[in-house]
Amino acid sequence: MFGAELFTQTAAAAAGTMVGLMTTDAWQAARHRIARILRREDVERLERARAELDAAPPGRQQVILREQRDDLDTTLRALLSRDPALSGLLTEFVQEFSGFARPVFIQVQQPPAPVEPVRAPGALTVAPPLGRLDRRVRGREPLLDTLKQLVGKPTSGVRVLHGMGGSGKTTVALEIAAHAAALNVDVWWVTAKNPATLSAGMREVVAALGTPADLIDRAWSGRSSATDLLWRRLCDTASPWLLVVDNADEPEHLAPYGRLAEGTGWIRPAAELPGLVLITSRDSSPTTWGPWATLHSVDALEEDDATEVLWDLAGERAGSREDARLLTRRLGGLPLALRIAGSHLAAASAFPAWPGTTTVRTYADYRVALDERFTELLDERPHGRQGSNYSVPVTGTWELSLDLLERRGIVQARPLMRLLCCLGEAPVPLLALLRPDRLADSSLLPGVTPQELYTALTSLADFGLVELHTPPGGDDHTRTLLMHPLVRDAGRLQRDLAEHLKEYAAVVADLVVCATAELSEDDPRDWPRWRLLQPHCDAPLALIGDPYEAEDELVSKALRAAAAGARHLIKRGWLDRAEEVLGACEPVVLACGPRDPDALEVRSAAAHLLHLRGRLPAAESLLRTVLEDTRALFGDAAGETADARYALANLLNGRGRPVEAATEYRAVHATRRTLLGERDPRTLAARKGVAWMARYRGLLAEAEEDYRLLLDAYRETLGANHPDTLVTRHEMAQVLHERGMFRQAEQELRETLQVCADVLGERHPSTLAVRHDLADVLRDRGLLVEAEHEFRAVLGLRADAYGEDHPETVAARHGLATVLRDRGWPTDAETEFREVFEVQRRLLGDMHPHTLEVRHNLADLLMERGQLEAAEAEFREVYAARREVLGEQHLLTLSVRHGAAHVLHLRGRTDRAETEYRTVLADCVDTLGPRHPGTLAVRHNLADLLKDQGRFAAAEQEFREVYEARRTVLGEQHLLTLSVRHGAAHVLHLRGHVEQAEAEYRTVLADCVQTLGPRHPGTLAVRHNLADLLCLKGEHAAAEAEFTEVRETCEEVLGLRHPRTLAARDALARLRSRDGDQAPSDPDSATAGS
Repeated sequence: MFGAELFTQTAAAAAGTMVGLMTTDAWQAARHRIARILRREDVERLERARAELDAAPPGRQQVILREQRDDLDTTLRALLSRDPALSGLLTEFVQEFSGFARPVFIQVQQPPAPVEPVRAPGALTVAPPLGRLDRRVRGREPLLDTLKQLVGKPTSGVRVLHGMGGSGKTTVALEIAAHAAALNVDVWWVTAKNPATLSAGMREVVAALGTPADLIDRAWSGRSSATDLLWRRLCDTASPWLLVVDNADEPEHLAPYGRLAEGTGWIRPAAELPGLVLITSRDSSPTTWGPWATLHSVDALEEDDATEVLWDLAGERAGSREDARLLTRRLGGLPLALRIAGSHLAAASAFPAWPGTTTVRTYADYRVALDERFTELLDERPHGRQGSNYSVPVTGTWELSLDLLERRGIVQARPLMRLLCCLGEAPVPLLALLRPDRLADSSLLPGVTPQELYTALTSLADFGLVELHTPPGGDDHTRTLLMHPLVRDAGRLQRDLAEHLKEYAAVVADLVVCATAELSEDDPRDWPRWRLLQPHCDAPLALIGDPYEAEDELVSKALRAAAAGARHLIKRGWLDRAEEVLGACEPVVLACGPRDPDALEVRSAAAHLLHLRGRLPAAESLLRTVLEDTRALFGDAAGETADARYALANLLNGRGRPVEAATEYRAVHATRRTLLGERDPRTLAARKGVAWMARYRGLLAEAEEDYRLLLDAYRETLGANHPDTLVTRHEMAQVLHERGMFRQAEQELRETLQVCADVLGERHPSTLAVRHDLADVLRDRGLLVEAEHEFRAVLGLRADAYGEDHPETVAARHGLATVLRDRGWPTDAETEFREVFEVQRRLLGDMHPHTLEVRHNLADLLMERGQLEAAEAEFREVYAARREVLGEQHLLTLSVRHGAAHVLHLRGRTDRAETEYRTVLADCVDTLGPRHPGTLAVRHNLADLLKDQGRFAAAEQEFREVYEARRTVLGEQHLLTLSVRHGAAHVLHLRGHVEQAEAEYRTVLADCVQTLGPRHPGTLAVRHNLADLLCLKGEHAAAEAEFTEVRETCEEVLGLRHPRTLAARDALARLRSRDGDQAPSDPDSATAGS
C-alpha cells in the first residue's frame, strides 16, 4: 500500500501546485514543464479554465479551481499508475514551483499534500563529500594541475568550472577539495541548487569561521546583511581556505539583491585573500560572472581517457578494450553516462547469467541496447549512488537547463533545442539552415525575431547544450553549431517532441529544401556549403513516421531534399552514402506510388547510382520503368520524358549498344529542339550524345566535325568560358588524341587547361580532368617524365579535394600506373595496378567496368613481363565478367578476347592464336565495322602472327590493308598508322628486300620524329630495327652509332631496366663482338597492334 499511498500524495501535491499556479504570473514559465507531464488536451483544458477564471466572479473561481484540482488529481494518478517514473518529475515540479503557487483551499478525501520536510537539527554539513571520489580522475590532468597550484595562494580569486550537465564538473571540484584537505586547508562545500540550500550552507560556513551565534541570527533574520557577514569573516581569516559552490546553475541565486558581476552577493572578488572560491555551473557566459572570475571549460573526455574510465569501472569481464572504446564513442565521452554504463556493467558482469533474463552484460551488448533502451539504461542510478546527489537522470539533466532558460524568459530555447535534435547527427550550418524568416513563419517559433533567435542560440551555448564553432579562416557560411550526441538522443525522446512531431518534421523539411534550392549540385563553388548541408538532407525522412499517413507537402519536401542530397553525393563520388540516403527514401517512394513526381526524382537518382556502381542490367530495368511512368505522367513530348530518355541513352551507350543509344539521343535531341530551341544547352547535350556515338563507332573524322560544330554553338550560346563550352572543347581534344593528332591535341588541351584554371580554378574537377587527359597525351607522345609529373600532380590535387577513395583519384592512380609501365618499371607498375584494382573492387565491386578496365591493364602488364600463364588467367576472368555485364559483342569484351589471343600468340600457340584472332576479327567487323580502330588492331596483330610464322607474303598483304584503312580513318601521322608502316617495313627486312626496307624505315622514322618526337618509344623502336638492317648490310659503324644513341635515349627516357633499353644494350654488345648476322628482331612487335 505504501507505493499507492505515495502516488496519491504525489498526485495531490502536484495537482494543487498546478492549479495554484493558474492565478499567478509564474504560469507561463510553469506551463512548459506541465506540457512535459500532461497530454496536450489536458494542457489546453487548463488554458481554457484560466481564461474562464479571468471572467468569473470570486465564488465561481473557487468552483473552477476545485473542479480543475479534482480532474488533475485523477489524471495524474492514472499517469502514475502507468508510468511510476513520473513520480520523480512531479516531485521536482512541486519543489520548484510550490513557492510561486497561491494556496487553494479545497477539501479532498486524500491525505493533505506533503510539505517539504524540515531538516533535522545539525543534519546540514558543508564538509566536502570526498567519499564519492572512489576512483582516479582521468583526462583532467592539465585542469587539475592548474587548480591545485592555486590552493592556498593569495591571488587565486574566483574560478568557475562550466560545462553541460554530466560533464564531470563536480568530480573536478571534489578532486581539488581532496587535494586541499590533504594540505590541511579548510574546505567548505556548499550546494547552490536552490536559494534555501545555498543560504543554509553559507550559514554553516559563517559558523565554521567562528562567528558568534547572535551575529549569525541577526544576519539570517534579516536585521543585517548575511552576505556581508560571510565576506567579513573570510577577509579576517589568515589561514588558507577553499570554498566550493556546487551546482550554481542559476547564478542569480548567488546575488539575491543585485547582479552577480557587481560583487555584492554570496560570491565576490577574492584576489587578495588566502582562499580560493571554486564554482561549478552550466552557465558559461562571461557577462554572468564578471571580469573578476576566471572560467574553465569542463568538456567531454577524449576517447582514450573515456575508455579508461569505463575500463576502471567494468574491466575485462564486460569485454575487450576495443568494445569499451566503441561504447565510449557512442556515449560521446560524457563522464556521467560513462559512470552509469560502467557501474551497470560492473554489477551485471559480476553476477552469473541467469536463465531466462536479458541483462545487458558486455560493452558490445550495451552499445547495441542503447539505441532501443536509451532512457532505461541511462536513467539508471549508478550502483551505490542512490542519494539525492543523483536525483536527476541523464535524460533529464539537460532539461533542467532549458527550464532555467524559460524562467529567464528565453522561451524560444526549448523548441529551438528540439528542432536541432531533429536535424542530422552532424554540425548544423547556422546561416544555411536556421533562417529567422522561415522559423518565424512556422508553428514552432511563430514571429521569432532574429535577435530572439540569436539570444536563444547563445544562451544554449552558454549552458553547454550546444557549441558555436567557426573554423580557422572560415566565413559566416562555415559557422556551425555542434551538439553532444547524448544531448541530441535525449532531446529526441522528450514527450513534447513526440506530441508535436508533425510540426517539427514540417519545419525541418522546409528549412532543408530552402537551403538546398539555392545551391547547384554540380558547381564546386557551392560544394563547401553542400558539405555542411548534406548530412541533414535526409533528416526529414526520419520524421515522417508512417508515410501512408503523412501530409503530402511534408512527403514532397522530404523526398526533394533527399534527392538533392543524393545527387550531390553521386556527383562527389560518395556512392555508399548516396545509397544510404536513397535506401531511406524507398518506403516513402513506395507509399507515394510509381507516378509521383518527387518519387520519380528519387528513382532516377537510384538508377544513376546503379549505373555508376556497374550494375547495368538493374540500372536499365529501373530506368525503363521510370521512363514508362514519366511518359504516363507527363506525356511523350514532355521535357521530363526527354530527361529520362537521355539517362537511358547514356546507359545504353555504356552497355555497348550504340544503335539503340543513338536512337534515344536523336529522339531526345528532337524533343528538346522543339521545346527549348536548337541552342539550348540541354538540346546541345543531346546533340553531343549523337556525336559521341560517331566517336564510339570509330568514325573519328565525322566525330571531330560534329564536335567543332557543337563547340561553335556552345560558344555562341553560352560564351567561350562557360563550363559546358570548356567540357565540349575538352572532348574535342580527346577526339584529336584518338585520331593520333597528338600535337594538335596537346595544344588544344593546354589552351583549355589555362582557361579552366582561370575561370574555374586549378582544383575544379573539369580543370583536373583536362590535366589528366594532357598527361595521357604526353604519355602517348613518349614524354614519360612530363606525363608522370602531370599524373602525380593530378593525383595529389584529387586526393586533397575528394579523398583517396574517390573514383577520380583512383583514375589518376591508374594513369600513373600506365606511365610506370611504359617507363620500364614493371614491378612498381604492377604494385600500383594491384592496389588500384583492390580499391576499385572495394568501392565499385568486382563487376564494375572501371574495375575490369584496371584488371585488363594488369593482364596486359603481366603479358609484357612474360608472365603469360598469369596473364591468360586474368584475361579469361575479365572476359567472363565483361560478357556477363556488357555482352559478347561489346567493344571491351572483344578487346579482352583480343588480349587473350595475343597471349596465345606469345606463348607460341600460333594455330590457336590465329583461330582466335580470326574469330574476334569477324565479330569486330560485324559489331564495330571493318574500319573501327579495334577491328584494325586485331588485323595488325594477325599480321604480326603471320610474320612470326614466316608467312611473309600474307603478312605483308595484311599490313598494307591495315595501313590503308588506318590512313583513311586515323590519318597518315597517327601512332597506329606509323606502327603498321613500321611492321610492313620489318616484313620487307625479314624477306631480304634490304634497300626497300631501309627506305621504308627511314621514311617512317622521319614521320615518327616529326609526329611523336625523337624520344618517343615508337621512334626508338624504328631506329632499333634500322640499326639491325645496317648490321645486315655490313655498315657496322653506322649501326653502332645508331644502337648507341638508341641505348642512351632509352636509358634516359625509359630507364635502365626497360626491355627496349636491354634490347639495345644486347644488340650493341653483339655488334661489337661482330655477332650481328642473326635475324633481325622487332623490339616493338609484341604490342604493335594493341
